Amino acid sequence: MAKSIPVVLPSKSFDKKGDATAFFSSMLKKYKDGEKVSNEDDKLLFELLQRHPEDKISEGVDYFYRDKAKDYPTSCFHIKRVNGESTDFSMKDCINAKEQTLEQFFYKACRSSVTQILTNEKNDKFKNGVVHCSLNGEVLSKNEAAYKHTIPKFRSIVEKFIKKHDLSISREIFLDNKDIQYATEFSNERIKNDFINFHQEIARLEMFKK
Repeated sequence: MAKSIPVVLPSKSFDKKGDATAFFSSMLKKYKDGEKVSNEDDKLLFELLQRHPEDKISEGVDYFYRDKAKDYPTSCFHIKRVNGESTDFSMKDCINAKEQTLEQFFYKACRSSVTQILTNEKNDKFKNGVVHCSLNGEVLSKNEAAYKHTIPKFRSIVEKFIKKHDLSISREIFLDNKDIQYATEFSNERIKNDFINFHQEIARLEMFKK
């Protein structure tokens, strides 16, 4: 019996490719052609897109939406790039990718760099008083609250950081683990600290109900 191959994204993991396919196919069905996806689905689609064997991100992703595929009578997710260009992409190609891209490792390493900081910020907000959902004003408990980036989105912060420092992403800037895989942490402390400082300067986060 063939061994199941997991699909691991920064924010969500699937035990096998079939589970990932079912999840994103179900997501696609929630939308009508021409409809822009929600912020939560946007984040997951961006993480999935980083696995694509081609550079679909190009100059940066503004948002995702559903529309008819260019050469097929079916619908799929499309990308609206920050430069105004649009293109579709294959979820199957992303899910079937044999390994994560360096860009995905970089994105995950950036998230890892600030995770504890954001956890502490969230905890401090609950220590200092009642916390309300930024969307509807509902009073939240810590367990049902999600502390999320608003504008700029986290991916925009990462893209701006790369551009500001004119970074060339290579395997050497990530930690190795015992399986000769690249861990989601920077081996270069200067890059890590520079990103933390950059993130703290421009990030805006608000509390939402999960």
